[in-house]
Amino acid sequence: MLASLALLLAGCAADPSSSGAIPASRDMLAAIQRYYESNAAEENNACSAVIMSGVTRSEVVPDKAGRLVVDVTYTYGNFTSRSSNRCRGFGNRRFTLTEESGRFRVVGMTGERRLGPSWRIW
Repeated sequence: MLASLALLLAGCAADPSSSGAIPASRDMLAAIQRYYESNAAEENNACSAVIMSGVTRSEVVPDKAGRLVVDVTYTYGNFTSRSSNRCRGFGNRRFTLTEESGRFRVVGMTGERRLGPSWRIW
C-alpha cells in the first residue's frame, strides 16, 4: 500500500499540470511549427526537410526579459519522403518567442539547425 502511494505521489510530482505549467496556445504552436520547419534539422543533419507532425507536450515559462520560453516535445517526419521510415521520431526543444501586436515570433530555438539555405519559405 505504501509503495502504491509513493508511486502515485511521484507521478503527480512529474505531471506538469500539477506544477502550474501552462500549455502553449494554438498561435504559439503555429509560430513554433513554422520556425521549426524552416530552420531545424534532425539526426545529425541527415534529416533537413523535417515537419513537426505533432506536439505531445508544451510548457510555457516566462523569462526575465519579457519573452516566452516554450519547452516542446514533438514528433517529426520527413517532408520529402513521407512513405519512408527514415527521419521519423520524437524530439525535445526549447523555443523563445516574442509577442508583437498579438502575433508570436520565434527568436530562438535549441537543437540542430539546417545547414545551408532553407527549403521552405513562409
